Amino acid sequence: MSTEQGQEPLQSGSAKGSRDPGQIRERLVWRAAVLMLLAVTGWLFYVAFDAQERAEQLEQEVLQLGEIAEVDISLGFSSEAIDRFEAAGIEQAPDEHLFADLEGKSDWLVESSNLDGDVEIVRDKSLVLTDHWALVKLDTDHGEGKALLSFSLADDGAVEWQMLANTLDRE
Repeated sequence: MSTEQGQEPLQSGSAKGSRDPGQIRERLVWRAAVLMLLAVTGWLFYVAFDAQERAEQLEQEVLQLGEIAEVDISLGFSSEAIDRFEAAGIEQAPDEHLFADLEGKSDWLVESSNLDGDVEIVRDKSLVLTDHWALVKLDTDHGEGKALLSFSLADDGAVEWQMLANTLDRE
């Protein structure tokens, strides 16, 4: 077919070819696909940026919590207190010496705790808190209890006790 017969050859780039509904539809689909791709890419960048900011905030919170956790809450004797026990001529462990001394003062425990009957300490559940305080588990005729005691060590190794508080766990 020639152009002389009134038909023009179809050219893909001609103005008349661009008005073809199939090509218009195809161009719209491609443009919509490109727009969707741009929108999804933009959304992903936004989400990634937001996640990065949140990660930095969480890292700062972890560092702050780490600083709080570094507070020294160690229990037991300081090295100075251990040196005082050694200087007093005490050969056994300081906590063993304290609890042995306290076991020998069961009458004092009964009197200072205002409990009737026998009062014994439970060594394996008692704890030296600091150089001057101990939390002692008590076993009495009326049940178990706890006592917060203050102690001081004399130069000769004698221990002076003071009852700060006590409680009885009644069943």
